[in-house]
Amino acid sequence: MMKNAHKIGAVFYVLWGILHIVGGAALLQQLSAEGATGVLAAIGSAVPPDELPLISGGVASSVLGYHAWNILWFGIFAVVVGVVLNWKNSPIGYWLVFTQQKQV
Repeated sequence: MMKNAHKIGAVFYVLWGILHIVGGAALLQQLSAEGATGVLAAIGSAVPPDELPLISGGVASSVLGYHAWNILWFGIFAVVVGVVLNWKNSPIGYWLVFTQQKQV
């Protein structure tokens, strides 16, 4: 079992990356379709969606778009590192994963 632990870890890391790719893409799609109010309704749960104020400013949309791109690109990074490096038990892949988790 320990002989294949790095492959099991790589599979879960790729799944984690795919989850973030889908989440980032969904947020970008929601932002382009409904704007910042739609994104806040999708990711927030403290305020019911019908009680959210209409957000028409560019700053809020830009910040939410930036957040969505970060989620998307971290997911792509995780898939590439998981497939290319972690599957082969590369020490570089381990350190890339470690440093990425410290920055997020």
